[in-house]
Amino acid sequence: MWTGKAAHNTNITDLHPPYGGYPKFIHEGYNKKWLPVWLQNAGYKTYYTGKLMNGHTVENYKDELENLSLDGHDFMIEPGTYQYLNTTFQHNLDKPMSHPGVYATDLLTNRSIDWIDKAAKEEALFFLAINPANLHGNFDWAIQKYTPPIPAKRHEDAFPGAEVPRNTPSFNPDKPSGASWVKELKQLSQHQISENDIYYRRRLQALLAVDDLVDRTITRCPFEEDVNVPLVIRGPKVPKGKVVNFVTSHTDIAPTIVHWAGAKGPGDFDGVPLPVNAEPGTQEPWEHVEIEHWGQVTDNQHIPLSKRINTYKAVRVTGPTYNLYFSVWCDGDHEVYDMTVSSTFCF
Repeated sequence: MWTGKAAHNTNITDLHPPYGGYPKFIHEGYNKKWLPVWLQNAGYKTYYTGKLMNGHTVENYKDELENLSLDGHDFMIEPGTYQYLNTTFQHNLDKPMSHPGVYATDLLTNRSIDWIDKAAKEEALFFLAINPANLHGNFDWAIQKYTPPIPAKRHEDAFPGAEVPRNTPSFNPDKPSGASWVKELKQLSQHQISENDIYYRRRLQALLAVDDLVDRTITRCPFEEDVNVPLVIRGPKVPKGKVVNFVTSHTDIAPTIVHWAGAKGPGDFDGVPLPVNAEPGTQEPWEHVEIEHWGQVTDNQHIPLSKRINTYKAVRVTGPTYNLYFSVWCDGDHEVYDMTVSSTFCF
């Protein structure tokens, strides 16, 4: 997202070291060719709060710390990146500090407001990235174990009875489908369904703190629930209440921000600026988007997997009368979906 390039064009092919994460980001020199660089060159102050990427730890946080083109930051780093009640923050050039008992997203909100206040006092153009870790499970570093997300105390009774939607053919089908490890999944037991419902409900509850953050400041699979997510934009010349349905991906984020900021990018983006001001009925500037994932499936203590390889490449093609998805997995499986109907063809 920060480079405007697809993963296969960055040589960063995993979420974790050695093939991805912060060490790989630094090794490939992307700290000198990512969004904050181009914004600073255009005269913006740049700030960052929250999770930057995996593999960013109390041991390596100093690596290129002063060469990230950030005017200020509060990074959530390992071992506390995914600990809701004991996160580890690293502020500017200070040593990392843990915050036991403090809800991570609320702390992140306060830090973000501090940066906004600082920029406002300086009357400077500024860019602030805020990246909470909500939706992730709570990861206990000491025992290397994930548990469901932890909501803020004020939200722990929200969404009573919420459960994973059942009204879809893909929910716990009698006959497996899909490709690669997905087609080998066994039907869920009632215990597994109940555990998934708990996780689902905790995710919803944990997101309420993100709503609070937004109010105060403004995966991994190729399926709709993972890749079709809303992008909400607010700012000058952005029409109020307008909805567009152009095909986009994370590679379009950096080119879009560079374009809006009047900055100059590197010229070799894989993505393009989003046409958020396009008039209704305007021809979409492109009809396809690339999807790719490298690496493994995250462990689930309640659902055993026969294999963990989760590398695939896919393309999504949409138009006025069609909406197609095609994927190729590294184990040789292929999938074709007509997204306008609930049909699948695998081979």
